[in-house]
Amino acid sequence: MDQAQPTFARGEFFERLNARLCGHYNYYGVRGNSHSLYRFYEWAMKCAFKWLNRRSWRRSYTWKQFERVLKCVSIAKPCITEVPRRRMFA
Repeated sequence: MDQAQPTFARGEFFERLNARLCGHYNYYGVRGNSHSLYRFYEWAMKCAFKWLNRRSWRRSYTWKQFERVLKCVSIAKPCITEVPRRRMFA
């Protein structure tokens, strides 16, 4: 059987991607992990570019076009979500 082709709309694709990125940032967004979060973001963008270009036999996007689309769609950037603990003095 052939691999699954992306059959959903691009808007839905970016909504799902954004939800997954936010969930990853919420779980792994602790102090000292910002470098890994940024590497994960870059990996996710490369995978998204590759996935969107698989839609047909010819290329759907160049990298510059893809970056323009990302600016319009507003994909979540990596951020630290850990809440700093308050010091409790007795």
